[in-house]
Amino acid sequence: MNKMTAERMAGRSCISSIILLFFCLSSSRAQNDAEAFKPNTVSSLGLSIAPRLYLGETWSNNLSLKSGDGDSGWISEISPGIRVDSKSGRVKGYVDYSLHQYIYSGNTKNSLQNLLASSASAEVLDNFAFVDMSAAISQQTISAFGPQSVASGLNNSNKTEVSTYNVSPYLRGRFLNKANYEARYGFSSTRAKTLESANTNQSLYSLTMNGDELFGKLRWGTSASRQESTRNNGEETQIDDLKVSLTYSLDRQLSFSATKGRETANYIVSQKQSYGTSGFGVNWSPAETTRLSFNAENKLLGRMHQLTIEHRTPRTSWTYSDSKSVSISNSNTLNSTSSTLYDLLFIQFSSIEPDPIKRAQLVRDFLKSNGLTSDPSTVNGYLTSSTSVQRTKDLSFMLLGIRDTVRFSITKSAGHSINGSSLSVDDFSNSNNIRQNGLSVSYSHRLTQDSSLSSQYSLQRIYGDVVTQGSRTKSINLNISSKLSQKIFATVGARRVLSSSTVTPYQETAVLGSLTVQF
Repeated sequence: MNKMTAERMAGRSCISSIILLFFCLSSSRAQNDAEAFKPNTVSSLGLSIAPRLYLGETWSNNLSLKSGDGDSGWISEISPGIRVDSKSGRVKGYVDYSLHQYIYSGNTKNSLQNLLASSASAEVLDNFAFVDMSAAISQQTISAFGPQSVASGLNNSNKTEVSTYNVSPYLRGRFLNKANYEARYGFSSTRAKTLESANTNQSLYSLTMNGDELFGKLRWGTSASRQESTRNNGEETQIDDLKVSLTYSLDRQLSFSATKGRETANYIVSQKQSYGTSGFGVNWSPAETTRLSFNAENKLLGRMHQLTIEHRTPRTSWTYSDSKSVSISNSNTLNSTSSTLYDLLFIQFSSIEPDPIKRAQLVRDFLKSNGLTSDPSTVNGYLTSSTSVQRTKDLSFMLLGIRDTVRFSITKSAGHSINGSSLSVDDFSNSNNIRQNGLSVSYSHRLTQDSSLSSQYSLQRIYGDVVTQGSRTKSINLNISSKLSQKIFATVGARRVLSSSTVTPYQETAVLGSLTVQF
């Protein structure tokens, strides 16, 4: 028996054992199907530490996402992880880290990947000095025109590890007992493991003041900021923004605002340009279940805007967002306005748990008990090394039943390069316009108190300036998850992916099994 045959038999044995254990235990634990989900509560005191271990086995008929006949084989995944939450004291926040070791059958080189999500706020001096901190490590798509993968662990050269951290100290207080002020400095750094051109540093200096009410309904404000971005190729972008604002509150539900200012920046050429800015906004909350926010501003590169609408009923959550903004960083171009299942559940559970820290834990418990994941955006985005204008529209909907959860999301994203003289080499070097359209539909059904069935269909289309830059990727996933004991969860599933393009078409079929142990 050769080495490859032994590895495949070992993989089959592993996944067969997981499937057998899953069905045996889930059958023995079947309970009343009509029993609804009961959310867990989380203590608001102290520090909580939750280690975990994930073991997974996947068979894929195309490990490297090749055209034609792919290279089939097994992927073994070992992933220890830990989550730390601080809910009281001077430091509040969380750190969630996991290390993923992927072991491939055959001659494919093994890989090690990091995944980190963290955010914290610290009160250094009582009601005066504070620090906001965050850090993230993730796998991101390099090029919109390369192979688009929908699963982790595959040998995709169009993916790279991107790490970002942010530190922002600030002072907050009263000025002459007439206004609130905030003086802030922020620094952020982004590093891509295999793409040096995506590396960037950013600094932000800002001072804002918001005056007390005049005549009971009118407020004034002023702000001054400088944003500096330095790219790996030596290019620097600097933006100075000065503005004053007036806000009129008609009542507690409706307010209007107007701004006037000046923007000075070197978006396109090395020499700075200056432009007088003006804008307006409206915030409307006709009920606790509905919120609308809209802001628009005429700036140096045209009119920019941000529209957000949220609405929920006892069983549904709806969000719509439309934004147009300038991106000067080298991070992923995808705008954060795209709503995930986690975001929709966070809105839905606001009627159950008003505290945001407890509500976040409530959402994680619900996702875990129903075999769901906080699915990423419906479009992958891409890394860029030049300044661009990004327009993103997103409509998302979720229906929460007694035993069923349905989520629908559609996203349209368009990027346009504004720096044709840039020395950077990225997707905008080959196309001035990049459009991504995505559709995602997911469904989960609770089979028993401890078992659930989930499925997801997604479609992503990408367009450049020429026909050869177009692609379409369709995928469908089917999973069955079960709680085997108080701290052990199991999943078995399958997926099918079809990706068509003139450059990198591929097909993939995979089956998988996994165990997650919470300590």
